[in-house]
Amino acid sequence: MKYLPLFLDIRQQPCLLVGGGQVAKRRLEWLRNAKATVTVVAPELHPDILAQVDDRSVFWVRDIFRPEQMKGCTLVICATNDAAVNRAAAQAAHERQLPVNVVDDPEQGNIIVPAVIERDPVVVAIISGGASPVLVRWLRNRIESLLSSVANLLSDSNADTLVPHSGTLFLIGTGTGDADLLTLRALACLQQADLVFCDGNIAAEISNLARIDTEQISIIIGHEIQTDTIPLVIERLHQGKKIAWLVAGDAFSYGNGTELIESLSKFGLKYEIIPGVTTQLAGNSL
Repeated sequence: MKYLPLFLDIRQQPCLLVGGGQVAKRRLEWLRNAKATVTVVAPELHPDILAQVDDRSVFWVRDIFRPEQMKGCTLVICATNDAAVNRAAAQAAHERQLPVNVVDDPEQGNIIVPAVIERDPVVVAIISGGASPVLVRWLRNRIESLLSSVANLLSDSNADTLVPHSGTLFLIGTGTGDADLLTLRALACLQQADLVFCDGNIAAEISNLARIDTEQISIIIGHEIQTDTIPLVIERLHQGKKIAWLVAGDAFSYGNGTELIESLSKFGLKYEIIPGVTTQLAGNSL
C-alpha cells in the first residue's frame, strides 16, 4: 500500500493554496467544503476565486510564492501552471514536514486527492495512484448508485441514534448464489447488519460482503429452524440490532422463511423480505 488512507479534519485550519487559476479554483472548492481557512497566493486570481475572497475564510496574498507564507499552515496545495513554482513550494513544504499536494505532479507531494463520493453521513474516497483512472471512474459510478439506492437506509441510521426502537431482520434470498447477481438492496442491507445468519450453501463471496466487524453465525438447512436460533434472533432484535438472514435461492422455498416470519410477527418485530435473482431471470439475461 503506497498511501496511508486518512481523513484529515481541517475545519477552520489555515491552509495555503499556491496558484490562482482554473486548477486552483477546483482545489479551493475542495478546501472550502472541508471548512478550511484558505490563503491563496498568486499575482492574479481567476474571477471565480476573486469573488470568494471574504477576509473571513478565504484570503488573497497578491504575490509570488515565498516559503515564509507557509508559517502556521496545516496543509499546502500547489496548483500553479508553473512546474518550477510547484516544485519549489513542494520542497519548502517537505522541509517543514507539512502535508502537500501538487495537482499536476502528485509524486512531488506526499498526499493525493482521491475521487470522493459524499452522501451524508457517508464519505467514500477512491484512489489508484494514477495507475487506473478508468477503474476509479467505474468504481465511483457503482458506489454512487449504491449509496443513492440506500439513501433511506442511511437516514434510518441517523434516526436510530436519536429514537431507540427494535431492530430489523432482513430475510435475503441469494438467488442463483452468484455474488455478482446479488441485488443492490440485498447488498445494502447485508452491509448494515450487526449479525448475519448464513446457511452452509451460501458462497463465501456473498457472506464476506458483510462488514468485517459483523458477527456471523452458521445455520443448518432443514424443515425446522434450530430451536435456539429464533430466541437469539428475537433477543438481538429487541436490542435494536439489524440482522441479515442469508438463504440460498428463494427465502421461502428453501430457507425456512415462513417459520421465521411467523415467529417475528407474534412479537411485533420488524422484518423485510428481499428476494434474489432467480435462475430463470439470470438465464434470460444471457
